[in-house]
Amino acid sequence: MSPATGLPVRVITRRNLPNGAVEKVSGRPPASKIGTVMGIGALGGALPYAAGIFMGWLSPGPAIVAAVGLVLWSCIMLSLYFAGRTGPARKKFPALHAFTTLITFGAAYGVSFVVTAYLRGRL
Repeated sequence: MSPATGLPVRVITRRNLPNGAVEKVSGRPPASKIGTVMGIGALGGALPYAAGIFMGWLSPGPAIVAAVGLVLWSCIMLSLYFAGRTGPARKKFPALHAFTTLITFGAAYGVSFVVTAYLRGRL
């Protein structure tokens, strides 16, 4: 923020120690950690499209397509759940978050499946 605004701003992280003391650490997270998190996020965003294209290429029965989609969505939800346990707690509408994720995943997965299967002449 400092180069963008010209204001002298530092990043400070506070941790509560088991003995009740508060430890303050200044600095930025390592760039390698930021890159890893961004890479995982990009893979998670591309997963429904890649899976839909792959399943559209194979063109199995509707039950298998739906089962694979539910399994992949469940994996994404589990990864979001475990990633959220390390950060601040989300207290507002956790069921809405899961439902919204299901809708967006299903739309991306379904559209990429239908387009791929149609282009291959399987629909």
